[in-house]
Amino acid sequence: MAKSIYFTLGIHNHQPVGNFESVFEDAYKKSYLPFIELLEAHPAIKISMHYSGPLWDYLLKKHEEWIRKLAALVKRSQVEILTGAYYEPILPNIHDHDKIGQIKLLTRTIEKYTGYKAKGMWTAERVWEPQLAKPMAEGGVKYTILDEAHFRYAGLEPSGIFGYYITEEQGLPLYIFPISYQLRHLIPFKEPEKTLEFLASAATEEGNLIAVFADDGEKFGVWPGTYKTSFEEKWLERFFKMLEENSSWIKLITFSEYMEKHPPAGRIYLPTASYFEMLEWALPAPAGKEFQKVLAEVKAAGKWEEYENFLKGGFWRNFLAKYPEANNMQKKALLVSHKVEKMKGVTKHDALKELWQGQCNCGYWHGVFGGIYLNHIRTAVYEHLIAAERIADNETHSEKPFIHAETIDFDLDGKSEILINSDKINLYLGPHQGGYLFELDYKIKPANLCNSLSRREEIYHKKIRELAGMEEKKDEGLVSIHEMVKSKEKGLEKFLNYDWYRRVSLLDHFFHPSVTLESFRDTLYREQGDFVNQLYQYDLKNDESKAELTLSRNGHVWIDESFVPVRVEKKINLTSGEPAFTVEYKIKNLSENTIKLWFSPEFNFSFLSGNDKNSFYICGGLKTPLDSTAALENIKDFAVKDGIRNIDINLGMEIPCSLWMLPLETISQSEAGFERVYQASTLLPNWKFTLGKNKEWQVKIKIFIQ
Repeated sequence: MAKSIYFTLGIHNHQPVGNFESVFEDAYKKSYLPFIELLEAHPAIKISMHYSGPLWDYLLKKHEEWIRKLAALVKRSQVEILTGAYYEPILPNIHDHDKIGQIKLLTRTIEKYTGYKAKGMWTAERVWEPQLAKPMAEGGVKYTILDEAHFRYAGLEPSGIFGYYITEEQGLPLYIFPISYQLRHLIPFKEPEKTLEFLASAATEEGNLIAVFADDGEKFGVWPGTYKTSFEEKWLERFFKMLEENSSWIKLITFSEYMEKHPPAGRIYLPTASYFEMLEWALPAPAGKEFQKVLAEVKAAGKWEEYENFLKGGFWRNFLAKYPEANNMQKKALLVSHKVEKMKGVTKHDALKELWQGQCNCGYWHGVFGGIYLNHIRTAVYEHLIAAERIADNETHSEKPFIHAETIDFDLDGKSEILINSDKINLYLGPHQGGYLFELDYKIKPANLCNSLSRREEIYHKKIRELAGMEEKKDEGLVSIHEMVKSKEKGLEKFLNYDWYRRVSLLDHFFHPSVTLESFRDTLYREQGDFVNQLYQYDLKNDESKAELTLSRNGHVWIDESFVPVRVEKKINLTSGEPAFTVEYKIKNLSENTIKLWFSPEFNFSFLSGNDKNSFYICGGLKTPLDSTAALENIKDFAVKDGIRNIDINLGMEIPCSLWMLPLETISQSEAGFERVYQASTLLPNWKFTLGKNKEWQVKIKIFIQ
């Protein structure tokens, strides 16, 4: 009897909320449209496809003809559509009611436009935790698809990946198919014959096993070099023709059809996992370096196949510890979700749509794609979360001016933060971290103006240093983005400076006389005080129309060889109905001697671009680009214009200051190579003054947003 095997092709297509329309359109032309047109020309090719909510929104708006093409393929039973959480969140990142709501929304959308009732779902980034089976089942899902690695970590033998399994949570069943690791790395990076060789090696005389390929659709046309390979050199067409020519033993089938013909191979309980690379990226940099070292040693010893089931990196939720900025967004999303869930009025639907868009996963983590390093993606997350919050607040407060302040452990680090929420702006502050302002929400044109990102070491930074002074390798053919080592700009190693504190606002510096703007930028300066990231005491007063927060610390400043006691107090006042607040600083000398101080509160305001021609600093009638590095003297009033979002931030100083301004830029990797990314503009108003025994110096700063 001839050997045969079932083969399922699964394609996941996604673009993040907030991505540029040009990126959507480019992906449409290079991947989504030619892929569908090739399927139309090859009716024998059966496939299971997933399109995330942001793509559905875009395609329904711009390319309804494409939707009709998809519906026609579904009607002739060539394509099975997979559902998923609509805006592609990492499921453990959000509340269960949001998981279920998003799944049902995408299922309804698919049925409305294609007539198909989706049974299976795509799990974003294949991030799995055992409890997910319950909300998936409650959302109407019968099966999902996860990586072979998930099953291997559970102890499954390699031969066991050619089937599907049943799991459950609290008695609710869910079926799970394993994705072949080999097929993910063969398609479309090796010649089609290699895939057929793999399928032949797994085929049996019984012919009841199934091999599953499921991966990003952008691998066919969008990833670097893949449009040329997939369509111009016709890799995909050649692949489809080979499958058609070998249909006697390669039996193409959808997931649902296979489930109808064959029972599950058994019951399984999978551990928390994602694909192998994701687990490596989730590790902190020091642990990641050690992990790579261990992997290299195991492979060099020829032990990889023996040990790979027992070697994995971290855990997706580690990203929330690795990047406080990701944790900030996730906790904001949870807070807003609580508000929206309590809504009763007709605007709840609008609030849910905004909230769910703010849960899109791409800005919450980082790997080979830019992720959290992409300023515009984080910006979109906050825009939607703040918009949802504003809708919920308007219902609660009947759209009247209000102000509410509370002390809660917002970021769940065991310490309290202070949240001041008004009808126009929000201020979130951390007393235990220098009394810093880590979120400034402008609710009129929803934006978090403190949406900055600190510079930190990444595992791949060593590759940038290795590239320095070396000529990059010539293109040796199509390779996976996981294997690429390219730089988009020469000299990036010069920008590998790391911050020792979180780069937000109201960070209180005392500088040594030797500090320069350049030494501060390169973190080579001497910090003289113990205020930047240390504990402040606080006193919070709040009524219906105003809030007053006083943050204070009795700390020290190094002056020559003495550690001099100094008190810093900053009083923040906010009134309802006003998109403004004031910060009144008082610096007191607690020593017996006269001292000289150089004081500077740091602000980091986030904008979408450092070189946009319509975004700039305004001072003394002069306009300066946001990516400029400069020192100005005798400044009392200063403005920053965001021409993209049409937002102005105005700073007024009671006493003229010296003002330093510089861009905050990170070095990260993307699918196109290593790159420098503008994150925020750093502003450092600074004053030098002398204080006698028990004397006090003070200044008031007003921040007005419009």
